[in-house]
Order: sequence, then C-alpha cells, then structure tokens
Amino acid sequence: MQVRTWNLSSIWRLPTSGGQVWLKVTPPFSASEAAVMPLLDPRVVPTVLGAAPNRVLLADVPGQDQYGARGEELRTMARILIRLQTVWVDRVPQLEQLGVLDMRAAAILPLIHCVVQRNRHELDSPTQRHLDDLINDLPVRFAALEACGIPHTLVHGDFHPGNVRGAPGGYRILYWGGCGIGHPMLDLRPSFMYFTPHDRVEAISIWDSEWSQAVPGRDAPRGADLIRPLGPLYSAVVYQKFLDNSERSERPYHQGDPPHALSDAVAMATEPPDLQTGSPQ
Repeated sequence: MQVRTWNLSSIWRLPTSGGQVWLKVTPPFSASEAAVMPLLDPRVVPTVLGAAPNRVLLADVPGQDQYGARGEELRTMARILIRLQTVWVDRVPQLEQLGVLDMRAAAILPLIHCVVQRNRHELDSPTQRHLDDLINDLPVRFAALEACGIPHTLVHGDFHPGNVRGAPGGYRILYWGGCGIGHPMLDLRPSFMYFTPHDRVEAISIWDSEWSQAVPGRDAPRGADLIRPLGPLYSAVVYQKFLDNSERSERPYHQGDPPHALSDAVAMATEPPDLQTGSPQ
C-alpha cells in the first residue's frame, strides 16, 4: 500500500486480487469529484469502481502523469476535454442538482467582489487601481463573452497536463474536485503556461473548430481574449475557499494565493492580445 497526502486530499494505492486500484479521499469542499466522476465518459476519466461522499475508488491508469507533455500531446488532451464538454451542454441542470461550483456571471460575481475586498490590501496602489477597473468592467466582459456563442457546460477547473495520466491513445483526465458550470474556455487558461506561442494559437484553433461542430457561429478567438483575466479571478475565489475551509496549520500552503491570483488577473487584463495568445494583432 502506498499513500500520498497533501493539504487538499490523499490518494491511496491499494493492491487487490484484480490488480492495483486507487482510493482518493477529499475534504467536503471538493465533494464534486466523487459526485461527478461516475457520470463522465470512462474513455475520458479513470474507470470508477465505487464512489461515496468525499471519496472515489478508481481503476489503475497505465502510463504516467503527463507533466512533460508538449505539442501534439497537449492538443490531443484539449480535444478530449472539449468533446466531453460538448456532450454536457444539455446536462447543465444535472450539474446544478449535484451542487457543483457555479462559475456563471450571476453566481460568481458576488464571490469575486468578496475575495477582492478581502485581499486588495495585499496589492500595491497601481495594481489596486487596475483591479478596480477590471472588476467594474466585469458585467460588460461577461456580456461580451456570452455573445461569442459558446454555451455554458462542464468546466474541469484545473485542466493542465499534470492532471492527465496515461499514454498516447489512452489519456485519462484526473482531479475533478474543482469542476463547475461555466464557460468551457476557462479550461484553456491553466494549460497556457505549458504552451509555446505557436501551441497557443493551435489550441484556440482547436477550441474554435471543435465548438463549431456543436454551435455554429461561435467566436472562440474573441472568447479566448475576453476570458484571460477571468481564469485567475476564479482561481482567487477557489484559493479563498481553500483557506476558509482549512485548518490553521494547513493555511500556509495557500496563504498568498488569492492576492497573487488577483495580480495575475490584472496582468492578463492589461497585456496586449499578441502576448496573451501568441497571435498577431
């Protein structure tokens, strides 16, 4: 038996007569993972052998964690996720019943305002001013994002190659504890740090081509520009939730994360589009 623990969950690798299995245990604020994973396509997530509140038993996924994936491997992972998201467009009411995080404007705006007020004192004056401008403009930004034509659906919440395991032809997406309902291109942002400028352009093209099959007339490139600062704003909300629900001894893991995420949001809101996506102006 092998155990890996950290402040947000633990994973137990257990030998059985049928082979190796994995038991993941999460705190209550990550309960969405055990609720959602059994409903997902088993070609996209590890096979779920059993689930109960705050825990999920998974079959082994042969291969490796994909932190080192680059180029075509990253693009393949994006296609896998997007195709899952298109299926869930018509199942949003089911996600609502499960109580996953609502990342849509009406629900998330009050949470963003709250995390800004609680952490703005950690930022310097110029960053505070830019942050205020960004927050005041959020209703307009959300309306423009809605006009891009890509519907709300299942959002992974922390989609990057480190949360993918397997091998080419057998990738499985892990860690659904931060999933929610929102704009699917929110999942583009965590992967950007792994992408070259060329890969970023390719990734947006993939989002565009995949969603064009489900929703004619969408504008994924415009959506990618609009959503850039929203990703770290959502992250600030999630990090604050971690802090508010963690024991005091565990808070140092994320103590500085909300103000850092707010600073990232300001940087992304003020970067020229060519630096954000690697595409020409």
